[in-house]
Amino acid sequence: MNPEDDFPPGFDFRAARQWKRRNPYRRRVILALAIFAIGATVAVGLIVDEAVTRALAAENNLHATVFTIRLVDQFVVENGRWPRSWQELKSLKSAAKNSAIMCGSDDDPLNGWRPDLEQRGAIDFEVDLNTIATQDPRAFIAIRPIGPLYYEYRYGLVAVLQKSVRTALGQEAATPAPHQDP
Repeated sequence: MNPEDDFPPGFDFRAARQWKRRNPYRRRVILALAIFAIGATVAVGLIVDEAVTRALAAENNLHATVFTIRLVDQFVVENGRWPRSWQELKSLKSAAKNSAIMCGSDDDPLNGWRPDLEQRGAIDFEVDLNTIATQDPRAFIAIRPIGPLYYEYRYGLVAVLQKSVRTALGQEAATPAPHQDP
């Protein structure tokens, strides 16, 4: 069996042999291109993995921050003051129930308190209520996420929290100050 039978008629075997002789680095070039392709694929995979991991962390931080704002709002409504610690927030009657709903589990061994809530969000327990009542929601940092985040948590929920704070202070008519960019 002649290997030349597998090629179409008119194929120039002499030119192919000459190309092979003229390009002694052909195998090295092909190997280098293969290594580059594998490396580029791995690099793209690592970038995608990092982006997905960061997006999931931001989403979890967003949910924890939204839940914390709602919890603090409930605390202000029930007690008429800002909480002084996480323990006070944990003592709310519905905190464990709502946290279990947020976690997706009603039979949580920690009585429903989401264990990563304190690691995902920060609360300024020393904040002045008058400052919260009058500041622009876009400048609100008394409750903020730790780590990657989405900024959407400030809109809507902060205004509701501010309304509760103004009610607790007896300042129903007070309005937030306009936002000033530095």
